[in-house]
Order: sequence, then C-alpha cells, then structure tokens
Amino acid sequence: MKENIGKQVDSWIHAEEIPPPASLKPASKWDGLYPEDEEELEAYWDFIHWAMSQEHAVLLSIPKPENEYDFWDVELDEFGNNVSAFNTVDFERMYPHGLNKYAYRLKKIFEKVNDMALLHSCISNDEGKKNTHERFKNLVENEFRDRAAMLLETLRQYGVWVDKARIFREIAALNGRIRKCNQIWQEHAYQG
Repeated sequence: MKENIGKQVDSWIHAEEIPPPASLKPASKWDGLYPEDEEELEAYWDFIHWAMSQEHAVLLSIPKPENEYDFWDVELDEFGNNVSAFNTVDFERMYPHGLNKYAYRLKKIFEKVNDMALLHSCISNDEGKKNTHERFKNLVENEFRDRAAMLLETLRQYGVWVDKARIFREIAALNGRIRKCNQIWQEHAYQG
C-alpha cells in the first residue's frame, strides 16, 4: 500500500520540478569556447584580431589627409580638473603659445567654402546651383560681412570715441577674408 501511494505521489511530481542537487553546476553556453592553454588562447585572439583587421582592410587602405590643427575641447572631470589633451606635455611642446582657435575656425570656414564650391560645380540642376550659391553667400555674410558692417557703423556713429586704426585694420582683415572666400569660390565653383 505504501509503495502504491509513493508511486502515485512520484507520478504527480515532474522531474523538472525537483530541485537539482548541490553538486551540479549550470552549463554555460560559453563553456569550451576559449582554449584552456595559454598559447592556444593567445593564438586564438591573434586570429580574431587578424580576421577583424582583414574585414576593415579596404577602409584602412584609403589615404586620410593629416589634420594639422585638429583639437579637442577642454574636458573636465567630476572634480573640475582639466583632463583634456591640452594639458599634456606633448601638446605644450607642439603648441608652446597655445592653439589659435580663431585661425582654426578660419581654416574650417575656408574648407567649407571650398566644399560648397565643389558641390556647386558638380550639381547640374539650376535650382540646386542657386541654393548652393545662396548658402555660400549666407556663410560669408554671417562670418565676415556682418561684422565688417557692424564695425563700419560703429565707426560712423562713435568715430570720436573709438580706435580708428584698430577698426580699419579689422575691417581690412575681414575684407581680405571675404576676398579669399570669393577667390576660392571662383576657382572651384565654375570648373565643370
């Protein structure tokens, strides 16, 4: 009778519901993935590195121009300390007087003008050419012409109280930059 009751109870309990013994370890899907031997493990990772570099070999073979004046913004850690590339000895050795951010900005503006001019020469649609030329004019106005007009107006209104020589030098520099933008545009926009 007890045996029949035990069999009846055992039939109610599924094998999956029985807790595993403490000596069993759960099987991981990563078991056996990596080699056990140190040399085999090193060879395995060398192979993975080689396979990944082969996958990107075509992209890495494209020549990339070196940027002379690329810089990174100042980074602060949680304590307010400067942890950027600007506070390293290498940066101070390469740029002893610091980085001229305005010269870098001018270089990027001239590169943008060059890109717009090349885009203008490639576009065959008249409306697209007109839009690109408008973008060029807006860029030059926003970066140089508006400031020159503001300085000229300041000189007219407050001529007695301002340093005329400095304002004339600044207006001449801005006009020179506008001429340079126009020269870049003329060289590259009408190639086709």
